[in-house]
Amino acid sequence: MSTDRESANYWYKELIEGLRLISSDFAVQEKSLPDFVHLPDEVLNSVTLDTLRLVVEFGLISKEQFAQIEVLDSALENVELSSDYEEMIEQMKSGDDFKYLRKLALEVLISLGQPYREPSINATYIKGS
Repeated sequence: MSTDRESANYWYKELIEGLRLISSDFAVQEKSLPDFVHLPDEVLNSVTLDTLRLVVEFGLISKEQFAQIEVLDSALENVELSSDYEEMIEQMKSGDDFKYLRKLALEVLISLGQPYREPSINATYIKGS
């Protein structure tokens, strides 16, 4: 059983890797995730506010940094994707909304004192039937 501190550290690491995924260009995003996942959904859902309560509580991020993450979360929530998957992929590659998301995510990484590097995604993916 993990302690709250261990949980906070885990969610902080997940936050950093999620920010690295969002701030990456499409080619890096694509190679960082399994072939069978829905790329736009994985990228748009890679940072979630509900897991960060303990991260703030244990002082791993400040309230100001959390506010920056809230801005990013709002931008993630407001992306309107095409209903066509290939158009979604084109949007991820060159759309202004994804360029803006990359910029915001990189700004948050920098504010957290974290360098950009290719993400290291730890999630276990199970391909459905």
